[in-house]
Amino acid sequence: MKQILVPTDFSICAQRAVTAALGLANTAEAEIHFLHITNIPVDWQGMSDSEKIYPEVTEKIKRLNLQLDRLVEEARKLGYTSHKHLVFNRDYRAILDHIALNEIDLVVMGSRGASGLKEWLVGSNTQKIVRLSPVPVLVVKDEGPEEFKINHLVFVSDFEDEVMEQFKAYLEFVRQLGAKISLLFINTPENFTDTLTTKIKMGNYAMHAPGLVENTYIFNHYSFSRGLKAFCEEHQADALGMITHGSHSKMHLFNSSLTESVVNHIPLPVLTMHYSNGE
Repeated sequence: MKQILVPTDFSICAQRAVTAALGLANTAEAEIHFLHITNIPVDWQGMSDSEKIYPEVTEKIKRLNLQLDRLVEEARKLGYTSHKHLVFNRDYRAILDHIALNEIDLVVMGSRGASGLKEWLVGSNTQKIVRLSPVPVLVVKDEGPEEFKINHLVFVSDFEDEVMEQFKAYLEFVRQLGAKISLLFINTPENFTDTLTTKIKMGNYAMHAPGLVENTYIFNHYSFSRGLKAFCEEHQADALGMITHGSHSKMHLFNSSLTESVVNHIPLPVLTMHYSNGE
């Protein structure tokens, strides 16, 4: 993990994402990219006298650059290399473009859940990044302690063989977090699996994570989302981990919609990775 992207709107919630990214940069010795997206009149950049015609826009741009500079300086004081990016008149696709152009390894985003952030980083856009990002996304909530630290991550899955390679890659991020993980299967009436079959599947996953997996759990509940929330409260998890399957995957349980629901409604950081079958 060498390049971390932090989209920000400078809110308190987004600052939690900055704090998380700084902590990860310390662990991984990574560079940080701070990205802000804003809307301006389309002709502002090309006008020689734009300051006279759009003085409020000029002041806005100066303010945003100053806020980005403060983030860069915060990272510099901690000894990290960082970069600022101010992008005009774009949507969530600017984040995806930035991932590709700068070889980003991880996106760290702040989210207030279903309500989203105040400006462009609203819930639907957060969901789109979780769904479409080719690299892992860490979604940090506006709840929880000020200092970001993950000691215990709960990885919830259906533990099918198809996702094993993604899981191995996922483990590299867990190692850099310095966390231990618990493997969790939520057994519901709609997705019922007998205990022996589930234990065998989970055991196969645990074999690939020596020294990382502390426990494996099968949790019975009538609802996946409510069962997951109940489990996390009972076991005092610091964060959740999920691999998102595409909407056309035969494994319908962990499709994009379910992952987005978890991101929106579980008040824990969520580290997601999108499943790809190479197509």
